[in-house]
Amino acid sequence: MKDVLLIDDNDAWKDVLKDILNQFSDEHINIISIKDGREGLDKYIEMKNSLREPKLTLVDQRLILIDGDRVIKDIKTKFPSANICGFTMYTEDKKANQRMVQSGARRVIPKSPHARRLAMDILEMM
Repeated sequence: MKDVLLIDDNDAWKDVLKDILNQFSDEHINIISIKDGREGLDKYIEMKNSLREPKLTLVDQRLILIDGDRVIKDIKTKFPSANICGFTMYTEDKKANQRMVQSGARRVIPKSPHARRLAMDILEMM
């Protein structure tokens, strides 16, 4: 089983990702969903300390309290080897996407309505 930490204020993405990732993956994918950036950072630290580091952390660009680029930077500062990708609907916001990558995201994955494409983009990063 692989854990994916999803830091996103939209609850619907947890179920969407769970369904499509488990449909296209040979292994079971467990989605741990957190709604805001501060809690996301705390959850990442908790998982890392319990030797259950997420295989991938997906961070939404626009979050409550702290923007995604700040969450990414905070995690990467404490854990440079963290596997993090930005996750956004706002693909046209090039500056925000660039900030996420500059903060330490490996790349920004668009929230695509095409299940196969989204699953392949995410699984490729694991």
